[in-house]
Amino acid sequence: MSTVATTGVRTEAPLHAGSDVPIPHDCVTEAVDPPERSTSGSRLIGIDAARGLALIGMVAVHTVAPDTADGDVTAAWQLASGNAAALFAVIGGVGLAFVSGRTVAPRGAAWARAAIGPVVRGLVLILVGGLLGAVVLADDAKVILAYYGVLFIASTLLLPLRTRALLAFGLGWAVLGPVVGHAIRAALGTTPPAANFTLGAVAADPLGSLEALTLGGFYPALTWIAYLAVGLGLGRAALGSRRVVARLVAGGAALTVAVTALSWFLVEVVDVWGRIAQDVQGHMSLDDFTDALMWGGDGTLPTDSWWWLTVDARHTATPLDLLHTIGLAVLVLGLMLALSHSFGARLRVLAVPGSMTLTLYCAHLLLIEPLGDLPGEWHFATQILLLTAFALVWNRRFRRGPLEWMMWRLTKAVTPGARRARYVPRHAR
Repeated sequence: MSTVATTGVRTEAPLHAGSDVPIPHDCVTEAVDPPERSTSGSRLIGIDAARGLALIGMVAVHTVAPDTADGDVTAAWQLASGNAAALFAVIGGVGLAFVSGRTVAPRGAAWARAAIGPVVRGLVLILVGGLLGAVVLADDAKVILAYYGVLFIASTLLLPLRTRALLAFGLGWAVLGPVVGHAIRAALGTTPPAANFTLGAVAADPLGSLEALTLGGFYPALTWIAYLAVGLGLGRAALGSRRVVARLVAGGAALTVAVTALSWFLVEVVDVWGRIAQDVQGHMSLDDFTDALMWGGDGTLPTDSWWWLTVDARHTATPLDLLHTIGLAVLVLGLMLALSHSFGARLRVLAVPGSMTLTLYCAHLLLIEPLGDLPGEWHFATQILLLTAFALVWNRRFRRGPLEWMMWRLTKAVTPGARRARYVPRHAR
């Protein structure tokens, strides 16, 4: 196995058929605990496979129609809407753990140095997200990158925390954060943005752009930080341990079932829908009310009733929505890690695209308009084939995706004490 060492980061060779070599990405560190060494490769493949599955879900939401001819929610939306983006965010937190000390939470000077990477990545994501937002219509896709960048920067405050504290904060903030956000938005009279975040919007209205990214936008950082906290806590755990993986599967499934049961109780017994209807009567149409409950929101829900916080609907950032999607994300991550122990490199069709999701996500967004005339299912299939083919071909020669490599080099350039490493094509090793 070929490696290029840097300070605190180990870069591995591309994964190829029949190999059990891990796919390189920013989740790889030299600080691997001894019990995990024998399974580190399969562990990393499982993480990338989960990220690849999230990418497929995002593509499905942006290409497949949300409703059937009968007006029902399509299977693609049932499975992916809200869940795919949450899975991305949770795995993003896992990646932060890998580049910030792995199982050892950085403190003092080590924390200051570990925070440089997420800040640089966050700023780049805001820049790229702002550029994409200028050319991608919100009706076609709600670009997550700028919000993701804010989350990365904010997550630096969480780096010194250990696993239990991170998980406690993440789950606790999933309940408290939406309440705080609801109160602030009600006080400020925040209105949801109608368009994707752009750099031009920052220049025209910096405070409004900050408010959208943190409070009332499509992926509000104030509440979404719960996802990264949970992911960061999971990344600090011994993910190479089969016992830990089993706990992820059991815990994720238990949380999902518990939230589903609580949601049923609130709807059927407490009659929260009826309570909301009473509060919004006279200033919200029946169609808008029904759409909010059936299709969810665009990141948040109205602030005209506190009962909105009891809704479990897609992209609403309510306590039930956050806990439900956290449970599913943990369950999927655990299942992918479990499968990687048995199948290893045979998961490469998911894991290779999952190792360069920034590149493929940007490409996917730019392909939406050119392929937009295709029927939804054909549009989805065409994008998945194109993105997967590119990833597999690129991975045979290079360690990282194009945008991932640029991010890696920029981060190394501004990180004190980082040793330089050449970006070596596969054929030259």
